[in-house]
Amino acid sequence: MGETQKEMKPFDPKRKVTKAELLNQADRYEAFLKERSYSQQEIQSSLIYFKETVGLLPESDDLNFINAEKVKTMEFKKQEEVIGKGILPKGGGLILVGPSGVGKSMMTLEISIHLAMGWDLYDLPIEKPWKTLIIQFENPERTQNYRLQKMLKHFMVDSLNRNLIVSNQKLRFDLKLKKDREKALNLVRKSGAEVILYDPLQSLHSESENDNIGMRQVLDTITHINRECNTSGLIVHHFGKPNEGYELDHRVRGASSIKDWADTIIAITKKPDSHKILRKLNFIKVRNGPEHQPILLERDTKYFTHSVVEEETLVSPQRIAEVLQSLGGRVGSQTQLIEEVVKDAECSKRSAIKYIKGAVGITLNEFKTSGKSKGYQAK
Repeated sequence: MGETQKEMKPFDPKRKVTKAELLNQADRYEAFLKERSYSQQEIQSSLIYFKETVGLLPESDDLNFINAEKVKTMEFKKQEEVIGKGILPKGGGLILVGPSGVGKSMMTLEISIHLAMGWDLYDLPIEKPWKTLIIQFENPERTQNYRLQKMLKHFMVDSLNRNLIVSNQKLRFDLKLKKDREKALNLVRKSGAEVILYDPLQSLHSESENDNIGMRQVLDTITHINRECNTSGLIVHHFGKPNEGYELDHRVRGASSIKDWADTIIAITKKPDSHKILRKLNFIKVRNGPEHQPILLERDTKYFTHSVVEEETLVSPQRIAEVLQSLGGRVGSQTQLIEEVVKDAECSKRSAIKYIKGAVGITLNEFKTSGKSKGYQAK
């Protein structure tokens, strides 16, 4: 990159040059942009502007715009994705956000294994292994190592082929400071990693998280690192103070520029259940792909891993029978059983009705009472 950058000189419009020289200048400019890891779209737009400026293309009505006819004919390569369905495009940024104690760091560690191995993640495609670096400041190294060993045992993995590395927690930096921005860039460059997991955002800077301009500068540093090192970034972030009735996207802590920066924002939240540890992934924002439905996960309490579950299967017919037995094995009112299932499974009435219907004929029988009312009896 250094040689091309040194040779690159600003174009002087007063100097008389041949068309061949201008074309050569354009080729060198294109090479310069590619070495700086700009996207194909950015390169094409910059080249069109450059060529119009030096007279290689007919001038548009205004050099601040690209002719719509040119836009129609521009061809772009398919965007390579780290995580498919537009969740994490190569060179992009994903934010995983949630309340304290929900298990963001635990899930991030599991995600890193999937990336390192090239395994699909919770029904999201990962096409190949990616060398992954975890920059983690929140949890002690002992805790991280214990969880990692448990997860690898569950996955029956003996080696990650050096595809997963973790930075030394003693190495700290503040992306608000220029010298620390260079330190972070050098760390990533030296690692040779392709995906960087930053956990959490608040430990990367000393800026006020409510400062739009300040936070954008912090996150633009991540973008700069991605371009310089050809990496993609996943950042762990926190919800703000709980506010009843707030939509999930309004619970992302700090300035709106944090949400604006991200290609994708995934919120991880708890789903109450008295028997299982459940987590729901809500896709608040997906800039580069279609709208994605929430994913419900069940945590393995022994190995700290997660598996996708269908909501309809959370409460089994056997569990409905247990609830009915707690009421004496027979109820003459559907409402009574619904209320007990709602309490036991910590679910909505609508879900409780669905679970009860699924149990009819398997672990309980349905009978009619007066009018249209229904009663239930355990088998």
